[in-house]
Amino acid sequence: MRPPLLVALLASARALAPAALAREALVAYRASEENVAADKVLARALRGESSFTDADRRVAADVFLGTATRLRRYEWICAQRGLCGAASDATAVAAALLRARDEDDGAYTWPADADERLSATSGAPLWLCARWRRDLGEAVAAAVADQSTRRGPVTLRVRDDVSIGAVEEALAAAGVVTERPPAGVGNGGKSLALAARAKELWRAGVAVRCSDGESIPDAAFDLVLVDAPCSGSGVLRRLGRTLSLLREAASRCHDRLVYATCSILREENEEVVAAFDDDAGFEPWPFSPRLEGADGHTRRLLPNRHHDGFFIARATLAAASSRRRIAEALWLRRESVGFAF
Repeated sequence: MRPPLLVALLASARALAPAALAREALVAYRASEENVAADKVLARALRGESSFTDADRRVAADVFLGTATRLRRYEWICAQRGLCGAASDATAVAAALLRARDEDDGAYTWPADADERLSATSGAPLWLCARWRRDLGEAVAAAVADQSTRRGPVTLRVRDDVSIGAVEEALAAAGVVTERPPAGVGNGGKSLALAARAKELWRAGVAVRCSDGESIPDAAFDLVLVDAPCSGSGVLRRLGRTLSLLREAASRCHDRLVYATCSILREENEEVVAAFDDDAGFEPWPFSPRLEGADGHTRRLLPNRHHDGFFIARATLAAASSRRRIAEALWLRRESVGFAF
């Protein structure tokens, strides 16, 4: 039997292990200049910790992601309270940021500049806050910044043969609060939903092909969905590649074309569509004005408690004399650049 003191020391070390891993993950995240998604940094860190229990992993994830998501806020708090001091060691700075998170009581003097203030209070990057304020206005930008730096909702997609009420009752019994999203709101699992829809189309006799966008099939399709590479509100230098991909996809389309991103930035959405709309041959395919976020042939959803932010635009080939039954469809999908803030 282990001596009580040894047991206590082991328990203490065990409790500190998730926090230590979170600190090292934060060091790696900041060293990457945030060009690697926070969840990927965490996954790499956890990969080498085979001894961690599920509880350990949850603690490490909560500490790290809770800090990385609102990093700008905790950097500001560190500066206000002098927690970092003259520390240049990355591990010491990461430890100070974690301390700032633990001691965050909101009693600070925030920047006078509106963009800097939104960045410091929400934790989102300064450049992104500036664009949100420019594109969305003060009030909406503040709401988007708040939602974007909170933990996202967990969405359950219930099978058709399972009672939603029974699932809600089981979760309630376990102390989990649930809320049904409004009808018609897309929520979570976009790829899974598209895959399920593709199966339905296949059963209806529609041939659906999926490509990564690097090598587009040399064929004609009735419907082309361009699930475009975007930053998820991240790296804007991909704009040029996105527009060329959209134009290349359009050359394979002889009826309907859909462009979609997981971004709400104008540079990756409306400006791409405007540049494409200048090309001859396609005309707008409007959404129903009853749909949330619909504006003509574009639709933008801002992040809220029901769904993340998305953008979609639709066009149809002007030369198509009549809307015919879709027989062949192409789904172009490329991985987005990971960017967490």
